[in-house]
This record gives sequence, structure tokens and C-alpha cells, in this order.
Amino acid sequence: MIKAFLFDIGNVLVRFDYGRVFRVVEQVIGAERVPEVEREIRALGMEMECGVVSADEFVARSVALIGPGMGEMEFRAVFNDIFWVNEPMLTVVERLRGRVPLYLFSNTSELHERYLFERYEVFGQFQGGFYSWSAGCMKPDEAFYRKALDELGLEPGEIAYIDDLPDNIATGRRLGLVSHAYDPERHEALEEFLAGLELG
Repeated sequence: MIKAFLFDIGNVLVRFDYGRVFRVVEQVIGAERVPEVEREIRALGMEMECGVVSADEFVARSVALIGPGMGEMEFRAVFNDIFWVNEPMLTVVERLRGRVPLYLFSNTSELHERYLFERYEVFGQFQGGFYSWSAGCMKPDEAFYRKALDELGLEPGEIAYIDDLPDNIATGRRLGLVSHAYDPERHEALEEFLAGLELG
């Protein structure tokens, strides 16, 4: 009996293209510097998602790496403008809402969490969430999953878990979560998974 859902965010509820950031940055710094700057900003982004670097520090350091031509407000806007909603999932969330509690479970930053809640109404349909930046650990680390399990107070087999990354799903299955590896190009497979669940 499924008593709660954990939904990943990226490539599940919303699609994203991180490359959009660096296509804009290239217009400011030129193609030659992009690989180095991209490498540094992506590394900083991982630290932000782990809670090691704050959102403000990430933005300040990223702008310093880019140099003249892009201010902090512009960079924040560019960094956030990488998402678009995965329409088929809106129907899924609407269908499940009210039947069982829905929770977010995502490797993400405070910057993106705040933006997504402001930008997309679907995020208001969830009862709560677990985010790597505030947990201080990331999927597929078991510690992140155990934090969610402890807070939910449910048995792993009572939780349905949807994520797009095989390594994350592997940890979920190892811990006993009823897990589905989501492919946005094969949404019908999710519908089959959902049809086989008993909700309570």
C-alpha cells in the first residue's frame, strides 16, 4: 500500500538545459574562455547543491569568474532560465493530489528551489520536500534517503519514488522504496507503473 510519493524535480516535473547558461555567458566572454568558466561554475554549483556554498556566494563567485559584462542580477536570471515544465507530469500530480501525500526529493540549490516555486504552480501541489542544499547531502547517497524516510515515518515499501537517474533509482531500490526510473520520452511507462500501485 503506497502512502506517499517522492518526486525528483529535474527531468521529471520540469525539463532543463544547463547549457543555456553558458550559451549566454559565451556572448559576454567569447567562446575561448567558456570551457574553463563553465567547469568552475559547474563545480561551484555542485557545492551549492550540497549546501557547502550559499546561493549568494555562488552568484558572487560566478560573476567574478565571468568578469565585466554580467552583473549579479543578470546572472541570477540567466542561471534560473533553464527550465520548462514537463506537461504530462502536471496531469499525474493533479490526479494523485489529495489521494496520497506528495513530496519533492531533489538534488537542487536554494536558488533553483526558490525560483521553481515562484515560477511554476505545480510545486504548490506538494506537501513538502527534501532538498540536497538544506540536507547537506545528495542523491545517490543513502544518507539523503534516510533523512526523508525518518521524517516521513513510513516504511520504504509504503513510498513510491520517481527519478530519472539510474544511480538514484538504484539506491532507492536498495533501500526498499517502490521505485520507477522515469524517462520523459517514455511517459507511458510511468502510467503503467502507477496503474500497478495500490494507494492508501
